[in-house]
Amino acid sequence: MHQIADTTVTTLPRAAADFRQTRLQRVAAAPRAGGAWFEPQATRAAGARVVLVDLTEQYPLPARTVGLAAAALRLAGHQVDVVLPDAAVGRMQAWSRVESARERLVRRIAMSRGVLAQVLTAADRCGAAVASRVSGSAAAEGLAKALATRCDAVLVAVDGSSTNAVRSTRALATARGVRHDELGSTSADALLRGMTTDIALVADYSDYPWDRTRVLPIEAGASSAQMVAHELRELARRHGCADFVFTDRALDANASRFAAIIDGMQRNVPGAQWIARFSPAAATEPMTRKTVRAAAAAGLRRITIAIDREGFAAAAALAELAGDAGVAVEGRFSSDLVQQGAATMRELAVFLRDNAARFDRVRVFAQGAGGTTASTGTNAARLELTGAMHAINARPARRAALTFEGIA
Repeated sequence: MHQIADTTVTTLPRAAADFRQTRLQRVAAAPRAGGAWFEPQATRAAGARVVLVDLTEQYPLPARTVGLAAAALRLAGHQVDVVLPDAAVGRMQAWSRVESARERLVRRIAMSRGVLAQVLTAADRCGAAVASRVSGSAAAEGLAKALATRCDAVLVAVDGSSTNAVRSTRALATARGVRHDELGSTSADALLRGMTTDIALVADYSDYPWDRTRVLPIEAGASSAQMVAHELRELARRHGCADFVFTDRALDANASRFAAIIDGMQRNVPGAQWIARFSPAAATEPMTRKTVRAAAAAGLRRITIAIDREGFAAAAALAELAGDAGVAVEGRFSSDLVQQGAATMRELAVFLRDNAARFDRVRVFAQGAGGTTASTGTNAARLELTGAMHAINARPARRAALTFEGIA
């Protein structure tokens, strides 16, 4: 028999519940070799104070890495404070949102001439740097308050846009003589292993602003369908929430596991609604109409389909299946494709125009560094692509997916 953290959920509103205080209950666990969810809890020294800083772009959606670290540290008896700076707006997000008539005019003028486009590109890059600095300043301000009293370590959750913010938090921690690590790094993993038990815990999201979002992230990863079901049940019970976003890059990569998750979804969390990312190119087999309809019946409200040059046909086919099942469809492609030049942008524009009826939203996410070289041909292609994107994004969102509009 082993111990895991358990909590009592109070009635809504969510702000009334305090999950920092947990009680322990005993549960049975099978041997690790048999696929156990929990391992024996070792005796460790408790009482350290750790500050976790969320610098990920997905805020205010809870960062799973922060939630898991907070849960493990609190279970082991340590004090945890979480710093949440305001969300930074990445330079590519302007491509994804619905633009006003004035913004459309400015975009068309700016992209129609080489000189102005160069100015626009420079402003775009400056905007990204400013957003990162703002995020870093907010993080530093919150961290400074947290460091006003004793602190043993600062752990930050980062993504590709967090360079300046990380620099700010590291400088502040170093000035105070406090250890600074990035969650997921070898040194941070070693620190957590030394401070906590080796237990796979459900994340603790009690520090996040539940007045801003009522959606919980979950990552299937390499977990079994049974473990996913356990996490879904626990998150729903602890936070009084039945709306989820699977953060996996391709939830459909394993067809049999996906079918098992679908099969038990409504039993595990009655009334569950969820969204997920699909990648037809990474799937073990093409998604069938039957599976998509079963997923819709299990609460699937929106899928995000990865779009790449080699997968146009597969993306269009999956989008059609989802639309027929009443599931909203978001197409998403990497900024790396845009950086390949005018020919690629025109291919994407043609694909989006030809399949506009199949998509409810189209977004681009920043992946690589830098941008396309400004030139008359490149700017004309970019104008063509953004026009195709905004034509889709200007339409009203599908009602079934309104809960998740603008999330993940």
